[in-house]
Amino acid sequence: AAFARGDYQAAIHEWLPYAAENDPRALFNLGQIYRLGLGVEKDLAKAEQYYRRAADLGHVGAQGNLGSLYFEREPP
Repeated sequence: AAFARGDYQAAIHEWLPYAAENDPRALFNLGQIYRLGLGVEKDLAKAEQYYRRAADLGHVGAQGNLGSLYFEREPP
């Protein structure tokens, strides 16, 4: 509900305990927050970490978004 009303800080606060317990939905949602810079400074490295954890737990959306991050990354 907090996310839907644009209260991203409250949403982060609600999701962090679930992410600590490896809830793939919470991890995915936190990845979205950091990928898009919603209420926080955009941080693709942090987004990647959250997406990777969710993807490893079988979250299909996180797997797709992680692939997109890899595809969009500038080559070394």
